[in-house]
Amino acid sequence: MRGIFRATVASPAPASSWDVRTETAVASVRSTDWMLAARADLAEVFAHEGSVAVRNIKHPLTPGEVMLFPGDGTDVRPDARPTGPVRWGPPRINNFNARTTVP
Repeated sequence: MRGIFRATVASPAPASSWDVRTETAVASVRSTDWMLAARADLAEVFAHEGSVAVRNIKHPLTPGEVMLFPGDGTDVRPDARPTGPVRWGPPRINNFNARTTVP
C-alpha cells in the first residue's frame, strides 16, 4: 500500500484487530480513529483516538513494536524499528488532516 488514508474503525469482536500492511510497516488497530501515510521508504502512523500497534513489517521477529495512544505518532523506515511513540505537534497533525479531508 502506498498513499495516505484515515480510518475510523468501529469496535470489532472482542480480542480482534484490523491490520494494514505497507512496504515498511504493519499497523494493527482496535476501535480507533487513525491515519497512515505510506511510501516505499517510510510509513507514518498517527492515532487520533483509541490505540494502534505498529511494527516493522520487514523484521517481524525484531523487538520494537510501539503502541500509539491518542496524539501519538511513529515513523517506520526500512530496516529500522518504529520511532517513538512521539507526541505529534499541531503542524504535522494539521497536515495529515488536510491530506485526508474530503472536500
